[in-house]
Amino acid sequence: AGYNPDAALRLLRTACSGLGDQPRAWTNGEVRHLRSGVAKFGSDVAAIQELVKTKDLKSTLRLFYIEKGLKKRSNRDKESELRRAEAVRASRSATPVALPSQPSTPPRADDGANDGA
Repeated sequence: AGYNPDAALRLLRTACSGLGDQPRAWTNGEVRHLRSGVAKFGSDVAAIQELVKTKDLKSTLRLFYIEKGLKKRSNRDKESELRRAEAVRASRSATPVALPSQPSTPPRADDGANDGA
């Protein structure tokens, strides 16, 4: 059987055709462009994508919603933490602190080990 380079190239192209669809990781610069685009254009993802330039609309849209979800989660976590802190503060001010009438640990009896020294 002979070697057919054209057939091999066709098979290689077919096997690798899906690899172009794999999203490439975002660089720090691209993420900065996306975030500045969000600050400038809001939810206009097409305008944001034009600012990023190196990513297609699909990738820009995907990261836009990931960032948006992370921001919502962060805000929810902050609000929850503030409510918890306020509840603790309120419970501390509503409950008077009782001071113990006796020390929590009884004084040690002198065992005489230090006598005569």
